[in-house]
Amino acid sequence: MMLFQFLDLQTWTSNYTKSLDNVKNTIQSLITQSSTHPASSKYRKFPNDPLFTRFLATATNHYSNIAVNDPACGVQADYAQLLLDISVLRQTLCESLPGDAVDRDNGTIAHEKGKEGTICIVAPGSYHFIVALFATVVIGGAAVVLPTGLIPEEAYYLYRKCNSACLLVAPGMESLAMGIQDLAHQKDTSIPTIPIKAQQAQSKNHHTDYTIAPDLTFPPSHPALILFSSGSTGPPKAVLHTRQLLYGLAATPQKDDFRPGETALSHRPPFWIAGLRPLLSMLPNGVRFEIVAPGSQAEVLWERLRVEKITILACQPIVWKAMMREFEERIARDSDENVVQEYIDGVRRLRIAQCTGGMPAARVKRFWKDMRSGRELEMVYNTTELGMPPIMSDGEGLVDEPVIGKAVPGITVKLSQGDRGEILVKSPYVFSHYVGDPDTTAAQFDAEGFYKTGDLAHLDNGNYAIQGRATSDFIRFLGIKVPIYEVEAKLNDLPYILEAYVFPVPDSESITRVAALVRLSTEKAEEGLSIQALRDDLSQTLSLYKQPTFLRVLGDGEDVPTTRTVKVDSAETVRRYFSPGALGVQAWDISLLREAKPEKAWDFGGMLA
Repeated sequence: MMLFQFLDLQTWTSNYTKSLDNVKNTIQSLITQSSTHPASSKYRKFPNDPLFTRFLATATNHYSNIAVNDPACGVQADYAQLLLDISVLRQTLCESLPGDAVDRDNGTIAHEKGKEGTICIVAPGSYHFIVALFATVVIGGAAVVLPTGLIPEEAYYLYRKCNSACLLVAPGMESLAMGIQDLAHQKDTSIPTIPIKAQQAQSKNHHTDYTIAPDLTFPPSHPALILFSSGSTGPPKAVLHTRQLLYGLAATPQKDDFRPGETALSHRPPFWIAGLRPLLSMLPNGVRFEIVAPGSQAEVLWERLRVEKITILACQPIVWKAMMREFEERIARDSDENVVQEYIDGVRRLRIAQCTGGMPAARVKRFWKDMRSGRELEMVYNTTELGMPPIMSDGEGLVDEPVIGKAVPGITVKLSQGDRGEILVKSPYVFSHYVGDPDTTAAQFDAEGFYKTGDLAHLDNGNYAIQGRATSDFIRFLGIKVPIYEVEAKLNDLPYILEAYVFPVPDSESITRVAALVRLSTEKAEEGLSIQALRDDLSQTLSLYKQPTFLRVLGDGEDVPTTRTVKVDSAETVRRYFSPGALGVQAWDISLLREAKPEKAWDFGGMLA
């Protein structure tokens, strides 16, 4: 039985084509009316705020510099082209939405009481997304960044939750937009859908056609962005950020001094704060964006480092690890000596090399320190709700410890128990609220207004050292808490382990077991590894109760599943490799713990039990 009666593809395609034709006709009409620019003058007047004054200053001084290179879309746009495409889409938005939704005199969205003025963007991390993001923000709208991997039912739910005015749709995303419209049709409603166009005809003096309108301002408290939580514990929460975050990012208040002429490699999806933040902080300050598809393989990232003059790169731990393996197992072994040096030179051109979204293994950090002639990866701690990273490292002396750095100036950080406990943050850039959920919003802050991150840490010589999520990064084995980060770190320290992941696996005897999923070096893989041998090798650095009691070795062609934000998908990994009856799992007999003779007082948990 079908749950929904969808519009047929031919009908939807016809409607979408008419929408495209309307956009083309509007642009052609504008070009006919004006010989200098395809957008009317009022749509080329930008808000008087820190974001756009910085953006226009950069564009004026470097208008012919390439701002975005997106080979997949066939776009290489300078700042003049980017501003032109933003202006044209801004005008298209204002002329396509109902009259009561926009202020056509100023080219801005009309905010009604109780509404956020939201616009949904359906686009991957491409040039089209950048155009749509800035076109939304310039009219005072709040950009709702939809993950592109959603099914229509999920996307429609989020569209309705945010009470959006329309969909902005990038080329290649028409199928998802069609599905959203089909669901709206079942409710006897319609959703305005506007194609995101790029590379319009340029005027000869296009770099002189943009100004700041002194009276066009939006307060810092004005809604600006809506991102979504992962949804791992229920329906995703809609996290609303205000323009205060945009203004702070454009001003780059952190230690990074972004410079015109630098180049950032953009490879992370923009629906994640780590993928979106660079667009708002670097692009207005003159940093060129080299775009590769989100989730690109390590070999693709290496090739761009070798060929392009990349100076800024930020990756998750799993990506830095994959790039390390790519170099060790392919590039260093199979490439000509001169080509290998080109890859190394590409890495050493990186002025900023950051790790976000987790803590890499010490071995991974040591590899990149050696590759970068002694310069370490910089750790960046952030969450969707925080917006701006409150803690960053300076990349000095942190290789062997899970240190994430010190508090960023202008942001207050403390731990709930003095020198340890939950990380609490008070920041002008923290999110405003969860859309439609005031109770959950209130529960995220303590009585002093500090945001409760849910992450545990302790102070180590003035630096914050991460211990994991309070609710998910510990395993209860025989009633004793086992920190996942610590076990993974000790596994990764073993010379024959290339990758190590630790998960809680349900068990009838112990409630949960400590399960290790590892990839071995070629030599060790040929020799084989037993769980007893692994525990013996860990016995000098890890208490007995923390040592794995399940072991699974990854074979050739086997990988660890990841989420849309390129983090390890724990639930899917456990299902794939540790479900009942799964092949290749070694189990250690936990009854042997009763016979064990502990060498250390804390081998069985001591006072932690």
